[in-house]
Order: sequence, then C-alpha cells, then structure tokens
Amino acid sequence: HSDQENLWHIGRTTASARGWGGQVADLGRTNNLNQLVSPCISIGGGNRFEVGASTFPYQLSSSGLSGLSGMTGTSTEGAARRGALQQLLDATYVSPYQDEYRNVFQRSRDLYDLLNSGLANGGIAASDVFNVAFPNESLANQLKMVARMIKLSRDTSFNVQHSRQIYYVRLGGFDMHDNLMSTGTNGHANLLTRVSQAMGAFWTALGEIGAQSQVTAFTMSDFARTLSTNGNGSDHAWGSVSMVMGGAVNGGKLYGEFPDQTLNGPVSLSRGQFIPSISVDQMAATLARWMGVTSTTDLNTIFPNLPNFSTNNLGFMQP
Repeated sequence: HSDQENLWHIGRTTASARGWGGQVADLGRTNNLNQLVSPCISIGGGNRFEVGASTFPYQLSSSGLSGLSGMTGTSTEGAARRGALQQLLDATYVSPYQDEYRNVFQRSRDLYDLLNSGLANGGIAASDVFNVAFPNESLANQLKMVARMIKLSRDTSFNVQHSRQIYYVRLGGFDMHDNLMSTGTNGHANLLTRVSQAMGAFWTALGEIGAQSQVTAFTMSDFARTLSTNGNGSDHAWGSVSMVMGGAVNGGKLYGEFPDQTLNGPVSLSRGQFIPSISVDQMAATLARWMGVTSTTDLNTIFPNLPNFSTNNLGFMQP
C-alpha cells in the first residue's frame, strides 16, 4: 500500500523526497501575493504529494487551527509565559540550527494569527459561512475546511490572496479483502455514498463563493481491486478508475479505454487485474498543465517517465 501510494504522490518510480503537487506549487507560487502562507495545505495529514523544493504543506485539522496552550487569557501565568516565549524569540543565536528553529517557530505563530482571524467565529470564513449543509463525517468535514480556506484565500480584504493552491484530503477504508458487500457503515456502498455526498456539498459551497471554474478535485488511490471475488471481498489489482470534478473539466466522459471485462481476457491478468490504458503520469501532467505548468521541459522534470507515453495531455481539462 505505502509503495503504491508513494508512486502516486511523487510521479516517478525512483526514490524522491518531493511530490509532484509540491513541484507544481514551486513553479506557481510567484503568482501568490502572501508568501508566508504555503500554497500547499493539508487537512488529511502528512503526505509526500505536497512537498516541493521550496514548498512544504501547512497542516490543519477539519476543525481549524491549534494554537499554543496556556498562552491566552489575562491571567498572570499566561502573561508570564508569553513574556518568556517572546524573550526566546527575540534572542540572538550563534548556532544556525537554533536561529532557523526560532525563525520557523515565529513564522508558525504569525501564520496562526493570520489564518485564525479569518476562520474563527465571526471571521470571513467561519464554520457557518455556507448555506449548504455538509454531512458530519470525516471527508465532508475536510472538504468544508478546504472550501473555507479557498474563500479566505480569494477574499481581497484578507491578506492571503492566492491564485494557486493545492489541498490534500484523505478517506481510508477501501482495502476490502472482506465484507465488500456489507450494507453497514464500513461497507463499500456506504464509503462511495460518503464520497458522493461530501463532493456534492463541496461543489455547492464552491458555487456560493463563485469558485467552481477555478477549482478542480481529483481522486488518487494506491491501486485497484480484482474483478473476481475472494469469497467475501476483492484483492489487490492494477488498473483503476479516477474521478475528476470541476467547472474547468471537460466532464461527462470516460477518458481511456473502457476495459474488456472478460475474466482473464486480453486486458485482464489473473483474477481480473486490469492492464491500464493510461498512466498516472499522463493524468497528473494534464492536471499540472491546467495549474500553469505548460513547459514540456518542466513537465518532463516533474514526471521523468512522461516521454514514454504518446501524449502529456489527456484533454479532460479546458485550456
């Protein structure tokens, strides 16, 4: 699982500390007004996808930002803590490691103060800012925070004003070696229902802030599942399906070849492991091109295996 997920994130088959999302952000971050705020923001936890050469993901939870405890209020103790911390931050350090740690810590505090003022109750992107009701579950809550951050970033009265951002959310539970047909909470049908309802609410929220044509959402997974059952579920396989949603998508279509579903047929290995008709590299390059990476040299640098395929643009995104 981790190896295949990593391949999706880095866009290459060789070891790399950088992801293709982070490298796309490296090339586009000069379009953003406030360089303090990272163009890559994760609500789904740590990931390689958003790490670039000069870009690192800023993480927050679906409920918002977490500040330092014991630093607020009017108590004598709180004031003493704030004063002691400020002395540490104002000090001069000989060690470059201490100095850099201080700088990173200070940037984190500044970023918290900036973003929290917009996300807190009464802020321009408070939790009740949308008319649409998001389902109260993990994926929907993550996407609601994404929509709030997009609203915050687009507002000209707020000091973020980004035109290029990449967000990361996550939903697990699809490794269904058993109980695939379960009608319960953890069944496959319910997981897809959660995806559908969360994406539907997200789409409506984007419409409320006039951002549908500027936002594209897409799915990544580690791999697919076998066409045949193991008795109570399905096992690991190769070719799979990804979904792309957005106002700039040439939607309502299937891209790639719909597979011949003959078990052990011409495009199926043992137990229905489909041979892909298009590559992750091609899909990712098409999305990167929409984000502004139009140079063939840049695309081939981010995706070194891209020249092995017939096209670097699958056509599912509008120019």
